[in-house]
Amino acid sequence: MADKSTMQCKKEGHKNQKFMYMNMSSQNKDNLFLCPICVSQKYFELEQIQQKKQKTLLIDELMKDYEKSKDLFGWPPIQEEKHIQIHQNHTDFIKLYNLQNGTVQNFFTKKIENFYEKLEYDILKEIKKQKKNTIIWLENYYQNNFQNLTTEQELKNVQEIIQKFDIKNFKEKFQEFEKQKINIGQLFDYKQEQNNNIYNNNQLYDSLEKQYKKVEELKQELEKEFAIIKTNKKLSKTLQIGLQFQFKQR
Repeated sequence: MADKSTMQCKKEGHKNQKFMYMNMSSQNKDNLFLCPICVSQKYFELEQIQQKKQKTLLIDELMKDYEKSKDLFGWPPIQEEKHIQIHQNHTDFIKLYNLQNGTVQNFFTKKIENFYEKLEYDILKEIKKQKKNTIIWLENYYQNNFQNLTTEQELKNVQEIIQKFDIKNFKEKFQEFEKQKINIGQLFDYKQEQNNNIYNNNQLYDSLEKQYKKVEELKQELEKEFAIIKTNKKLSKTLQIGLQFQFKQR
């Protein structure tokens, strides 16, 4: 167990109060932890809040075992509103496209298969032909528009980036501090590194947003093709469905 004094406020007049919060927005290690008196002294002035969201963690909550990071109030410590939305979009994105168990390409391939199965009753023979053509189109589209990603990686890097927001590594570092394996300076430096490289990294969010837009474009193009096919749904099996794929060159 950690020495009790480690988790007590040493500021003058603060009576060794137990720390309640970890201030993830702190730019000074002396203000990394907050006791009730720190909070009551209006640590968060309006001028600070107007610029960025202040992020704090309840110490008692941080010491609990949560299965999911989202269950910990205040995590992840993202300050910019735009970054918060981008992170949420990509968290939902991973679930929507089932990136835990597959890839975006597999997701859309399955969607194509389901769509064509509904049309097989009316135009079974032609549907099989068009299914093959559409999957080939998807593969070509994927290669042309995601060429900066290797075949093995595909969009897996999106999941890897989102995993960096998991609290596991930060919690381990905090526990090292609690057990006095590292000092507050080392904990503060680690917190600053994480803020700069992950939580407040504009380049990282720009990369995520760019990939997200590419997948949305693919979804829209595929929906256009589905709409074309639906207009021919009631045609006779003997009628040839001459679909022409006309996409903008990117």
